[in-house]
Amino acid sequence: MDKKQSVPSKIWQSFVHWLKFTFLNLVDSYKYNKMKFAATFIFVPAILLGLFLNSHAVAMLRINENAEGVAKNIGIYLFALVLLGCINIFNAFSLNSKKNLGTVILNTITTVLLLLFGFLYIFSFIDQSGKYEPNSSVYVSIATVGISMACALAGCVISYFFIDKEYVKEVD
Repeated sequence: MDKKQSVPSKIWQSFVHWLKFTFLNLVDSYKYNKMKFAATFIFVPAILLGLFLNSHAVAMLRINENAEGVAKNIGIYLFALVLLGCINIFNAFSLNSKKNLGTVILNTITTVLLLLFGFLYIFSFIDQSGKYEPNSSVYVSIATVGISMACALAGCVISYFFIDKEYVKEVD
C-alpha cells in the first residue's frame, strides 16, 4: 500500500534533509580549512561587543559620573574596543582566505591592542568600584569584554598553528 504523505510531513522531511546536509557541509568546510577555527574565534569579539553595546553604554555612563584616574578615559577605551572588534571582522575574513603569516601578524597586533584596551576598560570599573553602585549592565559589560578578550586571544594563538607555508600571493 502506497500512502501519500501529508504536506507538513514532506516539508518537515525536506527541512531535516536540508539541515543534515548543511551541517555536514559545515563540518567538512572546517575540516578542509582549519584556519576557520581561528577566524571564528576572532570574529566573536565583534559580535559580542556590538550586540551588548547598550549595556556598555549604560555601564560607562554609570562610572562616568565620578570618574577619576584611569576611568576618565573609559569612553575612549570602549570606542577603541568596538573599533578593534570591527577590524577583527576583516581580519577573520582575511585569515580565512589567505592563511599567510602577514595576516596572522596583523591579527596579532589588533589582538594585543584589543587586550590592552580591554584590560584598561575592566580596570576602570575595578578602580572606581567604591564610587558607583554596580548594576546588571556593569556585570554584563565586564563579562562581555572578558569573553571577547579570551576569544580574540584564543583565535590569535590558534592562527599560528594553521599558517599555510605554501601560500604564494598571485601576481598579475
